[in-house]
This record gives sequence, C-alpha cells and structure tokens, in this order.
Amino acid sequence: MKKRAIVLILVGLLCLTGIAYAGVSANYDLSWNVIGGGGGPMDSASYAMRSTVGQIIGLSSSDNYQIGAGYWYGVVSTPTPQIKFNISLVTGYNMISMPLDDSSVTNASSLIDKIGANCTEVLKWDKDTQAWKSYTPGMPPIFDFDTTGGEGYFMKMGGAETVVFTGKGWKSPFTIHLVTGYDAIGIPVNDTSVTKASSLIAKIGTDCKEALKWDKDTQAWKSYTPDMPPIFDFDIVGGDGFFMKMVGPADVTFEGEPW
Repeated sequence: MKKRAIVLILVGLLCLTGIAYAGVSANYDLSWNVIGGGGGPMDSASYAMRSTVGQIIGLSSSDNYQIGAGYWYGVVSTPTPQIKFNISLVTGYNMISMPLDDSSVTNASSLIDKIGANCTEVLKWDKDTQAWKSYTPGMPPIFDFDTTGGEGYFMKMGGAETVVFTGKGWKSPFTIHLVTGYDAIGIPVNDTSVTKASSLIAKIGTDCKEALKWDKDTQAWKSYTPDMPPIFDFDIVGGDGFFMKMVGPADVTFEGEPW
C-alpha cells in the first residue's frame, strides 16, 4: 500500500507539472501563474485584478507596470522626486514663470504667500482680452487668478527676496497656445532646442515677430526680432517670463527634462 501511495503521489506531481507548462511553444507561453492577495477583486477605472490567498511575497515588473504580491507588500511605485528651483527677485518689477509644478502655488494669493511680505502685487497678462489682471494682498477672492506652467507673471517687490519652488517638473511634451497680439509665456521644461530668443521665435514659427524679456536689473525691456543682429539676441532660461508678439495664432510644444 505504501508503494502504491508513493506511486500515486509521483504521478500526481507529474500531472501538475504538465498542467503548469501546458501550452508552451516558441512563440507563446500559456503556463499558469497565480497572483495571490488577500482574496477578492481589486480594480481601477482602467484595470481589474482578481486575487487569491496563498502566494509568495515578491515583485513582478515590466517596463511599464509593477505588481507587488504578498500580504501588505507595501507601496511598489517609486514616488516622483521633488525638485527645487530658486528664483532671485529684486526690488521693483520681476517677470517670472512657474519653473515647477509646486502644489503650494495654485493662484496669485498663494504665490504671494510663497514669496513673502516683500511681494506686494502679482500681474497676469490676459491674452484673450489683451489686458492686465492684478492681485494684491487683501483684495477680494474674486480678483484672485490661477497660476500654472507655461505662463509669465509680473511680480512687484518692495525688497529683494529669493523664492524656492519645490515640486515635480511639468509634464513633457507641454503645448502652449498663442493668440494674435501679445502672449506672456514661460518655458515649462528645459527644451534644448530653445536657448536664445532667436531659437524661441524659430520654434514658434513665422507668425511670431518679436520676443521681449524684462531685465529686472535695469528695470527695462530687451527686445529681439528676426532681422536684428545677434548682439541683441538674449538667453532663454527657466523661471523667466517672456512676451511674444504674434500676428496669428499658433501652438508651440516644448519637450525636455524638468528645470
């Protein structure tokens, strides 16, 4: 009887092995794999997974997905690293853009709070009305406006200050829609094809006739048009804001790493 039992066990193991590796060929692998959790369904808007009890703790991954298996395996996704970007502001007017997606800055009032008491006003150019919007501390919330990547803002400072933005980089590619007239923009990511006013104009296209940059040190404008000598060409850097003069609408897409 003992010998018969041993033979039956061995036959059973061989059958299980056959099941596990059934359907394997040079092109396909239909072997069985069980991902066991605590049992029950797990789903999102796009995916659903049914789990069973009793699997080995571990991590399954590919180029695009990771599945952590086991009881309370923990978070398997890698958090997006936080980046810091410093902008030095001088007394007077400064034209800046949001270099990072800082979750503490979503509107003019929170931008003023971030900078501190030396910031007395934020101005935003409304490209649709071709006019300024202004917000100062203490104004009713109705005058507060949103801040986001790809836009330029004027900051009025009663004293020098360094503001530190902390967050993740804006998503690349990042597309900005420009309208006929003037547009106040910021370069959301470090697009290596855009380093000068001339290359920014070239990237936007023939409907862009002028790029302007506010020089905070001289409190005056710098201007560059396609027909000007290279000596008037100025640098494009993260955290700065720029005015673009357009004779027609255009969409421009920036691609690159975070600033």
